[in-house]
Amino acid sequence: MVELVETRKLFHLTETKTYKQAFVAAQQVTIGESYNPFFGFYEGAREYPVLHEGQMIPNYWIAEKQEVGKACVAHQAHVTTNWERRFYRKDLPPEWENRWSLFERFRSLPPT
Repeated sequence: MVELVETRKLFHLTETKTYKQAFVAAQQVTIGESYNPFFGFYEGAREYPVLHEGQMIPNYWIAEKQEVGKACVAHQAHVTTNWERRFYRKDLPPEWENRWSLFERFRSLPPT
């Protein structure tokens, strides 16, 4: 529904958060004290506990960014209005499970 508004004033009320304020000239900013809850979803690793011999053990699916990109393009939701990808464990390649070997090339690097 669309309404043409000509004779009324409409207001949009918002609550100012520390992470939503615009920067101003010569402003000093302290990094690390504010938290934006929007990114909380992306900041942690996803864990899917697996029952093994009566105990719940965490399993991790580890892949390179390029591999994940190819999986997203191959996903059934690709080229639809649903831009989010939800992968179930059965949808992920089994070779990604606990693939800690991807980190080996970084272990031999000297500290920076």
